[in-house]
Amino acid sequence: MATSDSTPAAAVLVAIDIAKVRNEVLIEASAHKRRRRLLVLNTRAEHDHLIEVLQAYGRPVVCAFEATGNYHRPIAWRLAEAGFEVRLVSSLALARTREALQQRHRDPRHYPHGVAFMDGQYLPMSEAKVSVLDWGFLHSDATYDTVHVWEGRFFRLDLHLDRFFRGMQKLRMKLSFNRTEIEMILSNCVALSGHSSAYVEMICTRGGSPTFSRDPREAENRFMAFAVPFGSVANKEQLERGLHVAISNTVRIPPKSIDPTIKNYHWLDLVKGLFDAYDYGAETALIVDINDNIAEEPGFNVFTVKSGRLKTPAYGVLPGITRQTVFDLCGELGLSVIAGDIHRDELKGADEVFITSTAGGSCQCPKLTTLLFLSLPE
Repeated sequence: MATSDSTPAAAVLVAIDIAKVRNEVLIEASAHKRRRRLLVLNTRAEHDHLIEVLQAYGRPVVCAFEATGNYHRPIAWRLAEAGFEVRLVSSLALARTREALQQRHRDPRHYPHGVAFMDGQYLPMSEAKVSVLDWGFLHSDATYDTVHVWEGRFFRLDLHLDRFFRGMQKLRMKLSFNRTEIEMILSNCVALSGHSSAYVEMICTRGGSPTFSRDPREAENRFMAFAVPFGSVANKEQLERGLHVAISNTVRIPPKSIDPTIKNYHWLDLVKGLFDAYDYGAETALIVDINDNIAEEPGFNVFTVKSGRLKTPAYGVLPGITRQTVFDLCGELGLSVIAGDIHRDELKGADEVFITSTAGGSCQCPKLTTLLFLSLPE
């Protein structure tokens, strides 16, 4: 019998579970998506049929099995005579492999209680996993949207779905689910989670290519969603006294590079700004645009109030749904509100500053003295 420590890259791999009367055969070929299973009796005719099947692949064949009494000898010799490479697997190694296969991967981490939807099924959060080959993971090639549920009701779900579908269209992504079906999936996630107030997220990733192609057109786009307990960007104490904010010199990714109206996971600039703020004892950060005007914060928009007039940054920011709600309410109340450039000094000279976010609604900062504005050094 032939033995070798190396396996040809294009080889057909054959695993045989040896028994007295019949053998279970598992065949794996790299060009085929599914493995092939056969039941082969211990007769010459059956062995010959197996050899014909393997020869039809037209590639090197490597067969492996465990020595089981003398039952393996007839099929082993026939395969070797046919020119296939035959390998014996030790009982100890096989036992360890079986034990490993029988044990599912166990994630020791703790997750919020909730329910996720992936691949057509609803799962607890601890079992919702994404492939390491998904472009959403490898390249941040994804879009998403978040919506909150308060006392059993979604807040402006239609607007969130509008933005989600616009983002997918701009990124040339397509899903097998339509808008109504996605809305039902989100509702089911919330219902199954049991949360009357929830943070709900829908995600579309580029997915992966079955051949690991670098062509995004060959990727199979993937949808997932989840619902976990509602969480605010600010805790109770912060909501009462106001957030301590630092203005970082980190520059937000410019709109000519990434369309800010597409909700995305390009957060490294925001994360850098957060660490700048933490280093100076602040609780969150504002970062600037390429013109050194105020842009946005990690996950929320900012407003200033001066002499009864509201203003929010316009350039290089995600037009948030809660931000839009402020515009809508101001229209109903007859208040002045505009989107435009806000310089650092204008922010510091405001009568009031507040933030808006799906994860928290509107977080008011009633006194300027409650905000610690720090222009961090280069």
